[in-house]
Amino acid sequence: MDHEPPRPVTDALRLLLGTCLKAAAEQEDVRRSLTTLNSWVARELDAMGSEGGSPRARSGRHGVLTPAGRGRVDGDPRDAKSDEYGKRITSRLATVVTRARWKAAACRLSLDKRARAASGAEAPARDDTAIEQREASLRERIATLPDTSSWMLDLPFGRRLSDDDALLVDDEQAARLAQVADCYDALATGAEIAIQLDESGAFRRSPAPAFLYLLAEAQSALLQSLADAPTRSDSDQRDVFLWLKEQTTRYRIYVDRYMRLDDPANASGSADLVERMRRTAREILDKAKLRRERSQLLSKIRYHVGKLEHQLHEREVESLRHAIEEWEIKGHPLSDQSLGEVLAPLHELVTDGDETSEPIASLRSLLAHGHGSRQSKGDGAPSRRSSSDAARADQTLAEMSALLDSRSVALVAGSDAEIDEAELEERFGAGGFAVVRIDVDGDALARASTLQELLDGDTDLFLLGVRFVPEEYQSFKETCLQREKQFVRLPGALDARAIAHQISRQVGWRLRAHEGDERARSGK
Repeated sequence: MDHEPPRPVTDALRLLLGTCLKAAAEQEDVRRSLTTLNSWVARELDAMGSEGGSPRARSGRHGVLTPAGRGRVDGDPRDAKSDEYGKRITSRLATVVTRARWKAAACRLSLDKRARAASGAEAPARDDTAIEQREASLRERIATLPDTSSWMLDLPFGRRLSDDDALLVDDEQAARLAQVADCYDALATGAEIAIQLDESGAFRRSPAPAFLYLLAEAQSALLQSLADAPTRSDSDQRDVFLWLKEQTTRYRIYVDRYMRLDDPANASGSADLVERMRRTAREILDKAKLRRERSQLLSKIRYHVGKLEHQLHEREVESLRHAIEEWEIKGHPLSDQSLGEVLAPLHELVTDGDETSEPIASLRSLLAHGHGSRQSKGDGAPSRRSSSDAARADQTLAEMSALLDSRSVALVAGSDAEIDEAELEERFGAGGFAVVRIDVDGDALARASTLQELLDGDTDLFLLGVRFVPEEYQSFKETCLQREKQFVRLPGALDARAIAHQISRQVGWRLRAHEGDERARSGK
């Protein structure tokens, strides 16, 4: 009774909630609002509990820190304060890099001490001097590192080094400490790469989900490696976890692995994880470079189009031709929608211009060869696709087919949708494929029953070829997230290549990461 709110507050809340519930009984939008409010209040109370609870409540099953609940996330990616927010984030990760490197070095110093003790008098005296100098340097540096425990130097194997037998441990215990050091280094490398990607502008729109996935694996592996360590918490694992929570919340990115205590990463795979993080970072930077080049080329083409709109000149048409050829050489398709939009004003010039004009004739020739030609469904012009586009589409289709080899897939389509089921089953049906017809204008209860039956089954991936009403879609999405089932929205055609493109774009990184995990577990 000591914790019961004051009576006036209780009565006011009861009156307010009673009014809201009465309105909810009559209005659907009020019911949805109360459901959202309920979820928000639960999260906030959970966060308060994890921040203000007892140490026992905050610690994990192995005595290692259970990551705290989500805190308040300030700012918005479109906000003017975004740059300031980014600087704070970079500063936090920079601290993780310095601190985690220190901890890794401290772990390895204790391992070297053990090896020196085992060698006895056979080791030269200069080894002792070198070890003493390294330890003095580490202990001096720890004074500048916030929230850093020195357990790696004081009791690395569970006993204080002042004890005579502190270093008399078996190889298995030593290997565990070496694994902890590797995990600290992997986490530091991940934080370092995140800073580099952010500074390069690769995170300007949002952090790449594929990299967040790997960083989540790194912090989880560290948490797992510390299961038997003489510590209850680790500041670097906690800070990276909270950084990930902020990014996934801020940019609405769903990372479905390694963010819960019951889903630990492999603590012995640090070398492979570091290589995957570096490879992923290179891919992200390459894609960012391609985006910048594409934007620059579009600006160049737009510049020449603007000059031609102002004054037609043969030399300017030739400059435009060279710019478009450069666009194609860089691997960008001539059928690109953005290119077509930039060149659209020139079609009016060709249509309305003087037939005898040389610049008009040159411009007509340029556009007639597929450079930004309009390809609307109603003008009778055939759809053009460069050979590089076709090859890329085939490659994506083959890759997605292979990644879905062991997954059960269901295509949810409209009752009257035209689908080549045989082709789709051949491409995506290695692990099981089904087409489920939904009448989006039919009985809502029947539709809900069909979807529930699907969700209760063993389907791993849903392909949504229909548009549900917002309430149905939100419910379907939340259930998929809760049950860790993946789904892909199909906004266009329902043929194999179009579907493969959407799978690759929306969940491809998760499928590739899952395949990498499977290979690591099998030792291949």
